[in-house]
Amino acid sequence: MRAHLVTNCPSITGGFFQPQAADKSTTKPFAVLRLGPEDADPKQGYSKRVLVTVHAERGDYDTLDSLVRSVVDALNGGKIPAGSSGGTSFYVYLYHTGTTAEWHDDDRLTIFKTAEFETKLAR
Repeated sequence: MRAHLVTNCPSITGGFFQPQAADKSTTKPFAVLRLGPEDADPKQGYSKRVLVTVHAERGDYDTLDSLVRSVVDALNGGKIPAGSSGGTSFYVYLYHTGTTAEWHDDDRLTIFKTAEFETKLAR
């Protein structure tokens, strides 16, 4: 998924990181990728949330909105490569479920929004 975002969101020049890897010295804009909880629904099966938090320079709200839109466009409804094993490729299909309001991160000296996605899991 990281490689897909790098290719499809070139304006996020600082990169895509695991939650604790980026700090205030990280080149902005950047994004943090997280897997959310797994949910079980007796009728719908299992699902997993994927969260992409996009960080931008403080005060740059228009850029932040544009970057979040590029993430949503890159991931929503698409067939996203998720790796391979033994010559078999695996994919996930992500669906945008919402985006948070902007907020500020005092530790990283940024403003940010989180785009939330969901994927169904087979058991």
